Amino acid sequence: MRPAIYTLDDFHYHLPKDLIAQRPHQDKSKDRLLVYEKGTIKDHFFDQLGRLLPPETLLIINDTKVFPSRLKGQFTNGKKGEIFLLAPSADNPSHWQALGKPLKKISIGERFTSRDLSLKIIDLDPQSSPPTLRVEVESHSQEEFQVWLGHYGYVPLPPYIKREQEEAALTSEDRLSYQTIFASENGSVAAPTAGLHFTPEGVQSLEQAGIQVKPITLHVGAGTFLPVKSHNLREHQMHKEPYLVPLDTFQALKKQKELNKPIYCVGTTSFRCLESFQALACQKPDQFYSTDLFIYPRNEHDHYHPLSCDGLVTNFHQPGSTLFMLIAALIGLPHAKAFYSHAIAKSYRFLSYGDACLFHLPVSPR
Repeated sequence: MRPAIYTLDDFHYHLPKDLIAQRPHQDKSKDRLLVYEKGTIKDHFFDQLGRLLPPETLLIINDTKVFPSRLKGQFTNGKKGEIFLLAPSADNPSHWQALGKPLKKISIGERFTSRDLSLKIIDLDPQSSPPTLRVEVESHSQEEFQVWLGHYGYVPLPPYIKREQEEAALTSEDRLSYQTIFASENGSVAAPTAGLHFTPEGVQSLEQAGIQVKPITLHVGAGTFLPVKSHNLREHQMHKEPYLVPLDTFQALKKQKELNKPIYCVGTTSFRCLESFQALACQKPDQFYSTDLFIYPRNEHDHYHPLSCDGLVTNFHQPGSTLFMLIAALIGLPHAKAFYSHAIAKSYRFLSYGDACLFHLPVSPR
């Protein structure tokens, strides 16, 4: 008898709203860490990570930087709205792929203004998922626009993080808190949130314990906010995201594998980057590739065996999300649900500003 094929419904669980963290802990030592290894679950704090990782671990982090991509203003018809910038066009840096709100009020040719900024809607694709715009920056040069964003663009917080009263763009506390200490490469519309738990002192402590910390870059796209809608998971299409493995990291990974020493990823972004890079026939460091890797279990017997790493540090993810599916693929859906049930019973904080998990994965031959 064939095992039942998993559908979207299988990856839902009940997440109490009061466990969705609305702000990070000011004191990072209060961040909790739930650890999984061979079916066992143990409660720890994040500042114990150094002694919970295997000796001589290479820890891969994502150094992408979130840019203030939400613009508030009004359209030609006088209606208030928003433009959510995604990425500049490769063929013209004054053109941007974007999302618009309210979409039904937007038409090609009209303009969006915010302070002294003027954007023109030059294309609209209502059939794409999500429906996307192509906008042109008319009022500012590329350099001036980057300065403008730095002053007046809003941090693109996930929709489940609520603010009773939105602060001015430049003074928002989230400008600091929704950015990892590793952030250096501009290009993401969402933070690689597992990295938010790290402090300079914590990284120094890890390095003193013999743990190397090396970066990759994966720019997180708007697809991270989108729910999976396909009941049949084979029909779900992941959005492509650009990634790069620096030469120094590439060499460290190669040496680690030659010596058969452990590699752990911080965040699902780092994990998907390494898995995608490892699968390439020709690997070239310092070069951007794109990934739409979707990792999920097809049934109860289907487990994903990583090509590139031995463990994962991540946050708790939304019900029915591709990120929760990734965890289920690594440890099995029943174990993933038991792990999350334990976290809920122990009042762990969930999602972007929440607590963390550490998964020790079965070692696969390299």
